[in-house]
Formats: sequence, C-alpha cells, structure tokens
Amino acid sequence: MPNFKSQEMTKLHQQIRWIVIGLSLLIVTISFNHLEPEGQLSLKLLDLVDSVFMVLLALTIPLFMRVRGLILNYLDGYWRLVTNIITLLLPGIILVVSILGVTGYVVLGWTVAKYLSLCLLVLSGWFIGEGLLSVLMTLWKNSALQRGESGSLWAEDLIPLIQNLLGLALFGLAVVMFLWLTGWYEDVAIKESVGKVFNFPLVTFDSGNKILLIDVLLAALIIWVVFWLGGWSRRISYRLVYLNITDSGIRNSLSVFTQYVVIVIGVLIALKTIGIDPTVLTMFAGAIGVGLGFGMQNVVNNFISGVLLLVERPVKTGDILNVSGYKEVLVKKIGIRSTIVKTTESKELMIPNSELISDSFVNWTYTDSVIRLTMYININYDYDPHVVEKIIKNVLDETPGILSEPKCRVVLSEFEESNMKFRFDFYLDWRRSSDVKVKSAVLFKIWDSLKEAGISMKVPQLEQSVPLK
Repeated sequence: MPNFKSQEMTKLHQQIRWIVIGLSLLIVTISFNHLEPEGQLSLKLLDLVDSVFMVLLALTIPLFMRVRGLILNYLDGYWRLVTNIITLLLPGIILVVSILGVTGYVVLGWTVAKYLSLCLLVLSGWFIGEGLLSVLMTLWKNSALQRGESGSLWAEDLIPLIQNLLGLALFGLAVVMFLWLTGWYEDVAIKESVGKVFNFPLVTFDSGNKILLIDVLLAALIIWVVFWLGGWSRRISYRLVYLNITDSGIRNSLSVFTQYVVIVIGVLIALKTIGIDPTVLTMFAGAIGVGLGFGMQNVVNNFISGVLLLVERPVKTGDILNVSGYKEVLVKKIGIRSTIVKTTESKELMIPNSELISDSFVNWTYTDSVIRLTMYININYDYDPHVVEKIIKNVLDETPGILSEPKCRVVLSEFEESNMKFRFDFYLDWRRSSDVKVKSAVLFKIWDSLKEAGISMKVPQLEQSVPLK
C-alpha cells in the first residue's frame, strides 16, 4: 500500500509539472502573439491559439480536483470549509472561461476570467481575514477568561461585539477593494447604473413621497442590527449596568425592559429611514387593531402579559410555582411571549405569559425562599405518645437543612380507629436545601429512632408541602 501511494504521488507530480510547463510556454506564446503589431498575425490565428489554450486549461480541471482532494485531507474546521469553497469556485471559473473561448467568444472569455479572478482573489482574502480575526478573538477570549468574572464579561459580551464590528468592517473593505481592482469604483457609468437600481421607487404615495429600494434595504439592515443589539444590550445591562442590584428578578426585568427600549427605538429609526413618519401610524391603529384581534390576538396578549409580569412581578426568575398541573417547577426565564420553567423531571416547559396573568397559580417563594413541609405518621396505641413526640422532635433538631427558626412543631393530631396520628411541621430554605433530600433524611431517622426504641408504626402518609404564610 505505501509503494502504491508513493507511485501515485510521483505520477501526480509529473503530471502537474508537465501541465505547468506546457501552460507556461503557451502563455508566453500567447503573450508575444498579442504584443505583435497589428497586421503581423491574422485574427484567426490568434483566436486559434487562444482556443487551444482554453482547451488545455479545461483539461487541468480533473488534475486540479485531485490536488484539491489531497489538500483537504490535511485541513479541518473553518480552513477546510474555506478551502473547499475556493477550490470549487476556481475550476468553475476555468470551465466557464474555457467554454466561452472554445465557442468563439475569446474576448468575452478573457473579460469574464479577469473579473471572476479578481472576485475570487478578494473573496479568498476576505475568508483568510475572517479566519485570522476569529483566531485572534479566540485567543483574546481565552486570555480574558483566565482573569475571572470580569474577564467573563469581556469574553461573553464585549469581545463578540468587537468581533462582529470588525467583521462588518472587513466585509466593507473587501467590497471596496473589489470595486477598486475592477475599476468600477471610479467608473461613472457603473455608478449611475447602480444609483438607478438603488433609487428605484417601490411605492409612490399621493403626496409625492416615495419609498426607494435603498431605503428598504437600509431599513432591513437597521432592523437586523437592532434586534441583535437588543439581545446584546439585555445581556450587558444585566451583567454590567445593573450589577449593583442584588435581586436577580429585578435585574432581569430591567434588562428585558432595556432590550424592549432598544428594539422600539431601532424600529422607529428604520421607519424614519424609509420615509414613514411614526406619528402617522396612529391613523392605522384602528385597522391594525382589528387585524391583531383576528390574527395575532394570542401573540399580542402574551406580549402584553409579559410586560405586566415584568412590571407587577408576581413571578421572578428562580421562583418555585405550582402551575399548569405541574408542581414545584423552577422559573428559568421570563420572555416576551412565554415563561420557561423547569420541572422536577428536568423538562423545559413553555408557559404562555397570558396563562400566568389570567389563571391562578401558587408561588412558593414569592416573599422569601423559606417553605414549610408537613408530614404525618401513624403509631399504634400500645406505645406512649409522649415518647413518640420526643423522638420526632430530636430527629427534627438533628437533621441538617431544617431551620431552627421558625421552630418545628410536633402535635398529636387525632385518635383514629386503630392508631394515633402525629403531625409534624418543619421549615427549610429551598435555595439551600432540597426538600426531597430533607424528607428522606427525616423518614430514615424516624424509622431508625423508633425501631431503636422498640416502637412500631403504621404506613406514613405524606401531605403536599404548602408555602409559608
């Protein structure tokens, strides 16, 4: 196998060498022929030589594809993708130019080859610049992450913003470079043609105002930038602007409001860009309201409900709810349309904001994170209830996670037909302790303590925990 690969590589190198030599000689010959004074060589001979060159150029495509496959084997990630695109465009250019030359459109073929080659050159430079920019930004992020929390702010929010801005600048530089290399940047005819396209009126109002294509494109760009900037402003305001606010729920509400403000301002700027005065939109408020009433009632309802949730704040990020038939769900995020909660089975549940506004729900941690757990056990009448009460109190005092204040309570609830029923209440901080683990620890300790004292019990019945009032 190694000898076979070595022979293949040697054969491939020979083919490349002879094709390069042949094309070089032919290029030199063509260049001298085109430099000869007019009339020395017939146009038919020149076209024949050019056509032969085009045919030989087309024959290099299979060889080029073999070389391309070898190069791609040594690359991965971004650079493999870039090389893949460029090495597919280059044979495509060669094929188009060769077809034009063979069919007799030699001058057109050389013209197309010139502009496509310049385009490929600029495109390659842009790809390489983007790759180097990504590498530099990655190194900067890694360096920032080593500085702790302040570096995390740079790595996750500020450096990506700088990278996107530099990426836009790099793209603009590539466009200007292409126009300059092709001569279109200073070509008056090209400028006029492009100006006519961009200034084409899409809509003309009775007042004489027009909405031009360039205005629509600019407005679309502004809206795209605004929505991206809105999400970025929400993250940066939460982590930097409102850093001194200790309540994470308030911080989240303020950061979402900041996002809304940025988006609204950006949309108004976009409308102004295309020549629509935002104040005249009130004329269409009735019609839009009817349309929203039929087609987007739920969307608008959820949006307004989301704003009310952020203002009234009956629910905050990190609260524990009983809602939509689910018990003990954790609020992860309050969004524009829906609130995302996580169930005890680690499932992500999307609850429409309107449901939290219109329907009843239980918020266990509305005022604080202290919750009360209530449990029951049944004891036979053969045993002293005072001893049982003392055992349960000792268990509650010794179990980690149970708060000393408010104090635990153990009571003889009632005498049933075949046993005594004890009820005991205790409290824990949900954010510090797991109610499931504390319940389990209490039951295990009660079992061991009663067994050690020689006391038997009926099967315990558990009641659902209730929020502390």
